[in-house]
Amino acid sequence: MRRVLIRAAVFGASFALTFGLFTLLVLWYLSRTKPLAPWDKTAITAEFDRLGTEEDDHYPSFAFVLQNNTDHDYELIKTSLIPNAKLLNQNSLSTIDDDHISIRLPVFLPSKQRSRLVLYLKYEFPDTLRNHFRSVRKREDGIAIIKKYLDEEIYNLNGFVLFDKHNRYEITLPRGW
Repeated sequence: MRRVLIRAAVFGASFALTFGLFTLLVLWYLSRTKPLAPWDKTAITAEFDRLGTEEDDHYPSFAFVLQNNTDHDYELIKTSLIPNAKLLNQNSLSTIDDDHISIRLPVFLPSKQRSRLVLYLKYEFPDTLRNHFRSVRKREDGIAIIKKYLDEEIYNLNGFVLFDKHNRYEITLPRGW
């Protein structure tokens, strides 16, 4: 009888120790840091629509058409957005703060639909150029003046990239001007 009790105690202690180690191993595995998903570059795509001046001709505006390629609705909101400029000479990105860019938000994109996004670069046109815009009769002539000015004064700008840190979306707004 004594032998049976010793075997039962050894078995019980072994079982408790094994179960405890297994539980610790499962808890460690579940609590470890999971790697972030890579930025999704295909969920939301964009194409350049038009260049213009808005907000009383003070800033150049860039219009893009966004395409939602996902099966769920998407809303681009300021709190999760990190805007960047693509720099041509450096082949790099430069984060843009609110003092230098303004985006008409929110932008709602239903699943598999398209919507327009307008971005204002807070790089103010000189007064002489603004007055020239207002005197232009054809829209195409005004756009040509803006393109020339951007090519000469902001020649290193090669588009924009918006990072939605909540959804891990990377939205490339290509240069089209």
